[in-house]
Amino acid sequence: MRDKKRLWVEYETALTAGLPAEELFWKISWQLKHMLMVAKMTPTDKTDMKPYSIQKAKGFLRNYKPEELPRLSMNLIDIYHRARRGQSDFETALERFVLDL
Repeated sequence: MRDKKRLWVEYETALTAGLPAEELFWKISWQLKHMLMVAKMTPTDKTDMKPYSIQKAKGFLRNYKPEELPRLSMNLIDIYHRARRGQSDFETALERFVLDL
C-alpha cells in the first residue's frame, strides 16, 4: 500500500515476535514478484494466480510507477546477496529498504 510507517511498524512487530528478517524478506519479495507479474499481464493472459491475489496486486500497483518495480526488485536482490557475502547486516538493510519505500 506504500504506507511506510505502517510497514515499518509491522516489520518491527514481526521481528519482536521472533520472525527472522529473512522470512520477512521472502514475504516482501513474493508480493513484489506478484506485482511485477500482474503489471505485465494482459486481460487475455492465462495464469495460475488466484483472482484474489491478482486483485490485491492490482490494488498495490496503483501506488507505484511502472518503472519503480524493477528497481525495487533489484534492490531486494542486492540486499540478499550483500548480506550473504557479509557486506551488510541483513536486518538493517531490509529495514532501510522498508523506510526508503
